[in-house]
Amino acid sequence: MARAKEGNGNYSLTATAAVTVDTTAPVIDWVTKPTAHSSSGVFYVVATDATTAVSTIEYQVVGITGWTASGVSTFTLASTVTASFDTAWLFSAETDRTVQVEVRAIDELGNITTPPISYSYRYDTQPPTAATAEFITDKKIVVPFSEEVASPDASLFAASADGTTINGASASVLADQTKVEITLESSVPATWLTGDVTLVFDEGAVVDLAGNPVPAGTSPITADTTAPRYVGGEFINHDTAVIQFSEALSAVSAASFSITGVDITEATLSATQEVTLTLSGLTTQLQSSGATLNILSGAVVDWAGNEIAPAAVWISADTTAPEMLSVQATPSLVSSQTVNINITFNEKMAQANPVVAETDGTVIVSTGEWNDAQTMWTGVYIVPEPGQITSFTSTNVMVYGAKDRAQVEMALSTMTVSPATVWVVNRGPDIELGGTPSPIEIDGTWATSAATIEVAISAAVPAAASGSGVSVASVEYNITTDTNIITTQIVTVSPPTTPVTGITFAVALSDAHTYVINVNAVDTLGNISSFSATLQVDRTPPTSQPSARFIGLKNLNTAVMEVEFNEPITAANVGLFNLTSGATPSTPTISGAVVFFDVDISGVPDVLTDGDTLSISSGGVYDLVMNPVTNCTVDVAGDTFAPAVSDVTGIPSSPVSEATIAITVEFTEVMDQTVAPVVKLISPATETTVTGSWVDFNTWAGSFSVGSTNEGDNYVQVTGAEDWAGNPMETYESDHFTVDTTKPQITSITVNPDPVPAGTSSVIFTVVFNEDMNESVEPTVTIGKASPYETYTVEGGWSDDDGRTWIGSFEVPGDMAAGTYHVKVAGAQDTVGNVMDPDTSKTFTVIAERVEEVIGKAGGTVEMEGVAEVNIPEEALDTNQTISIEMIDPADAPEFPEDTYLTPAGLYVEFGPAGLVFNKPVTITIYYSQDVIDSLGLDENELTLYVWDGVQWRRVGGVVDTDTNTITVEVNHFSLFTVVEDTEPAPAFGVTLSKNPFLSSDGTFFSYSLPKAGKVTLKIYDATGDLVRTLLDGEERAAGKYEADVKWNGYNDFGNFVGSGIYIYKFEVEYTAGGSDKKIGTVGVIK
Repeated sequence: MARAKEGNGNYSLTATAAVTVDTTAPVIDWVTKPTAHSSSGVFYVVATDATTAVSTIEYQVVGITGWTASGVSTFTLASTVTASFDTAWLFSAETDRTVQVEVRAIDELGNITTPPISYSYRYDTQPPTAATAEFITDKKIVVPFSEEVASPDASLFAASADGTTINGASASVLADQTKVEITLESSVPATWLTGDVTLVFDEGAVVDLAGNPVPAGTSPITADTTAPRYVGGEFINHDTAVIQFSEALSAVSAASFSITGVDITEATLSATQEVTLTLSGLTTQLQSSGATLNILSGAVVDWAGNEIAPAAVWISADTTAPEMLSVQATPSLVSSQTVNINITFNEKMAQANPVVAETDGTVIVSTGEWNDAQTMWTGVYIVPEPGQITSFTSTNVMVYGAKDRAQVEMALSTMTVSPATVWVVNRGPDIELGGTPSPIEIDGTWATSAATIEVAISAAVPAAASGSGVSVASVEYNITTDTNIITTQIVTVSPPTTPVTGITFAVALSDAHTYVINVNAVDTLGNISSFSATLQVDRTPPTSQPSARFIGLKNLNTAVMEVEFNEPITAANVGLFNLTSGATPSTPTISGAVVFFDVDISGVPDVLTDGDTLSISSGGVYDLVMNPVTNCTVDVAGDTFAPAVSDVTGIPSSPVSEATIAITVEFTEVMDQTVAPVVKLISPATETTVTGSWVDFNTWAGSFSVGSTNEGDNYVQVTGAEDWAGNPMETYESDHFTVDTTKPQITSITVNPDPVPAGTSSVIFTVVFNEDMNESVEPTVTIGKASPYETYTVEGGWSDDDGRTWIGSFEVPGDMAAGTYHVKVAGAQDTVGNVMDPDTSKTFTVIAERVEEVIGKAGGTVEMEGVAEVNIPEEALDTNQTISIEMIDPADAPEFPEDTYLTPAGLYVEFGPAGLVFNKPVTITIYYSQDVIDSLGLDENELTLYVWDGVQWRRVGGVVDTDTNTITVEVNHFSLFTVVEDTEPAPAFGVTLSKNPFLSSDGTFFSYSLPKAGKVTLKIYDATGDLVRTLLDGEERAAGKYEADVKWNGYNDFGNFVGSGIYIYKFEVEYTAGGSDKKIGTVGVIK
């Protein structure tokens, strides 16, 4: 309101109103449109006006129609509308043509999209036709077509002549896309290359870019008039070059090739399209850098008689790795010398040393010398340390590191050493000594009581060197005492042989000396071995210790006695043993210096405790060198030896559950039946006395029960028993055993697939237990919606991989209802018989392949249980729509690019109708399977949603909820979505323009990358700082790269061209997690 003073002094009030002028034109976006070559003319578009409702959408086919309202009969006056139209009716089915379609929108104020959106495509319903084909080689044919083609199928092409047909083996489209090159399965006869030949093809042998298949037909093939071309060549060693040509050749002439400074002595066809040149005088410089090859007319001729045209071409430097031809070792039999390793190569080499190693990588040779021809290298292999025998029988060695003259290094190669066997023998013969009578070895020293001994010597090449050709050449021996040398002798073996025997000598022995026998043996390689033996003369008889003793009763009438001597005993004669009591000795056994024997005490039982006296006559025992004992008398002590348990039988050898166990305790001697042993079961948490009784003079039997109170490690302890003489036993502990009463449990149940789409033929169930199970007992696995969850039965069996995994399969019936099912597992037993408690914790979902529901302006939710749901807010739709959710078979979904950062990890879900655009964002949620994530080893925190935009997969982000295994995101249109692990590192912030400056007819695209999610704004200003155009205004964006996300065509917010000049753009992002980034730059506009 304004107040003004009138001439009469009164004030008057004047009302004014603000008027808004809207000149903003609607914006058009393509949703779908025909491909560049298409037999369809259907377009779907969306128009948006930020300020005023859009009233209509028009289109025109340039040069054919004027502006025409689209095929939508009624439009909703809203800021965003969609429309569709079909241009195919304008064109004749017999004519292909390229057209340009323009689309514009008009709002209710009359603002028109300027300039209109334009799109060119070729309306194509006619199949391609083939023209005359041509042989270009003896195996290749090129056939032109009337238009660009794709997808050639070689199996549908064949060449035919003279009643013979040769099928196609491969086919490819050439660069201009109007010709197809066909490679035949074999070369054609030479007469075909100039004769009457026909190309035969079936329908669909190729298709044009609109997918129209070529009809079945024929095409003549003209003679090959194409001269062969040089394709390339390379020096492969110091005297060879290999050159390739474009086709198969029939003749080659060495005289028609030349290289400056190099003689070409021979040219041969090494393959149908390859020529090998033999060279003389090739320098290292040329081999390493390449050279010019002069080709004269007639140097090569193809099978059709076409000669190559003269040309100067380039032969590339040698990049072919040299190869070993042989590895030889010389000499083939050595001792402490060295072995030469000779390696021959296929070409002249540089002076670098190769490395020779055993197959485990141990280097054995790394230095050596090259021969004058530089093709053989000799390295020195040092034989193993003395005392070793090595036989290189078919031994492989690894060789690497050598380089040819062009400095191309050989590949690591393995080859067998030649000759087949190389012997390294640097250990002397084995020596053996013997004697008559045979001496006894005691602690490494020979001992004898004989007056004279005859020593026998034998020598032989070690068994490991058998077959090497080495023999014994000589044997030397001597005998010494502690005072002098008795004899020395050298025996030469002629001819050398192995083994050598029959060398003997006699020695008279005196008990005053110790004798040493020394022997040396030499083989034919000069290896020497030595052997020395000490001979001790022993003529002292054994003597008993101060006393003997009874050590127990074997039975009620038989005692056991032991007598110990001062040295080991070899023989005993109890017939020369006498006891004062009259008890009778028998059955001696010897253990070192102790003699044990039985004594019948049936008439004199008191000697067991009171003792006795033992007399041993001369010859009653003998020491190791057969010196007899002299007459002696020994006091025998009564039994004070503690009895022991020899065994406890019945102890379980494997884990047991609840059981009664019977045991038997056996003692080493007769026990006092009036004194019962104390037998206890020792468990981790308790001790239990075992009840039982004596069953004979040295055996006690009892039993006990085990259960949950004995869980864990157990053993039986025996104490308290006494032998017949009253000696108490030592405490005994039995073998341990395990009591296991714990029921087995399930660690995991996996259902694959999960969820289970309706129509799935079978489902695999994998049940893993926490311990080894009894595989003779199958668990009962059932599934159902309601308790007791036994609607369906799963059949299966135990896995061969371990004793804990059961795998079953279930054939899904056609009438199986959608919903959540429980898996019930029962009846499984562990290896000790513990039965599991039934487990119903695992659930899975059976889902319909498609769900749909009508949603209107009021909004609502559509859910496919366990798969996905969409929440549509109020006013997101203007009219009722049938909203659908459908699972897509991964095999039918578009593939992801070969990108190591992206791993599809969930279901493919299509929300429909595809392309539906909403007035406001809707929320979609997609479930993922934890089992799938775990089996693929994926990181839940890296999961995100991707959407198919009709051309490629694009990231849309989303919030991951690891508790519910879901990802949720807001979108404004429907398409195909899936869950993906995206581990690509977050990009750095940046903004780029596709063109700068740009023509107004082209426009420029803004691309940008965001390291984090946030809201982005992009505005254009003129040089004075006034706002020209807002392209993005607080738009939500996930982290990622956005290629060509938004376009500016040089028009301001009112739809007017801004004019040529320099403008300022300002790109800002406010990150959701905090912080911001900004980029300010200039952009030029040219009218």
